[in-house]
This record gives sequence, structure tokens and C-alpha cells, in this order.
Amino acid sequence: MLSSINCSVCTLVTTDFAKAFDAVDHTVAVKCLLDLGVRPSLIPWICNFMSNRRQRVRYQGYLSDWEYPSCGVAQGTILGPIIFLALINNALQDQIAHWKYVDDMTMAQRWTSHQPCTLQQTLNDLGIWVEEHKMKLNSKKCKVLHVTRMKQIPAWPSLSIDQNILKMCDSVHPELFKMGWSSGPHVNILKICDC
Repeated sequence: MLSSINCSVCTLVTTDFAKAFDAVDHTVAVKCLLDLGVRPSLIPWICNFMSNRRQRVRYQGYLSDWEYPSCGVAQGTILGPIIFLALINNALQDQIAHWKYVDDMTMAQRWTSHQPCTLQQTLNDLGIWVEEHKMKLNSKKCKVLHVTRMKQIPAWPSLSIDQNILKMCDSVHPELFKMGWSSGPHVNILKICDC
């Protein structure tokens, strides 16, 4: 076991949905809710919650005219995040290890020089899913973290979203660790990647 730890890499990719709650397409959200088994009798109530909302902006004492957004769910409500989570629930459902927290998704893969990293294909699949669900990833906020105990560091795979190379980082935001990880980040990443 220790020898496999010393010759493998765990790559973690954190993603961020751009304007996540504002971009929720109501038709797509309702379809996802029905796919999850929400009772059809609740759908009109949920549609009423999502539609016919109005908003305006106050800037330097001036108010804009009322606008009626055609997409999005209200933040600061109980139902808004539930609808969003129902929407992203099936993203990467049967693929590599991944976790969802609010409007972020994190994925991880353990790889070696004999079994190269396949995260780029997963990111490509996620890109297709995002397009089909009328969402968008904010590639500038998506990051890559590589963890290894190898003495000779391998060439890191270049990972991209929408043809934008993801920035490598040496740590991740603490929000990532609200997903039930209990000890230090280096231990948990290794544990989750089964290193």
C-alpha cells in the first residue's frame, strides 16, 4: 500500500458555476425535479415560486425600472438552493469521485504514470452537461491541485475548461472542507483519493 502511495498523484479540480443561482433555466430545473421524483402536484407551486418575480436596482439614490427576470432562483430562500441542487444533481453522476457544495463542484482522481490522469475527459463531459443544462462554468475560478508523495515530481497534466487552462494552486479554499472532511487537508485529499 505504501509503495502505491509513493508512486501516485491525486489531482483535485474545483469548479465554480458562473452566476449559478441567476442562470437557472426554469424549464430545465422543472425537468430535473421531475427526474428526481418530485410529485407532479408540487410543480405548479414551484413554478409559481420561480416565475413572476421582479427586481430593480438602487444606485446612488436612484431606482431603476422593474425588471422581470426569465431565469434564476431567489437566493436567501430555502427553496432556491434546493432547486439549484436538484438541477446539478445529475452532473457527473456515474463518473469519478466528486462532491457538490452550493454552487461549486469538486472532483478528484488518483493516477500514476502507468494509468494517466483522465480528468480532462471528465471536464469535457462536464462542459457538455453544462451546455445542455444552460449553465456556465467560470473557468477563472476553477483551479487544480496536485498532491503526491513522489520524490520525482511528474509532469502535471494540463487541464482546461472552454479552452482556458486551469490555474494550478498549492491550497484550496476552506469551504471545500465543509463537506465532512475532519482533519488536515493533505490527509483528507489523500484519503478521498484512496492514496
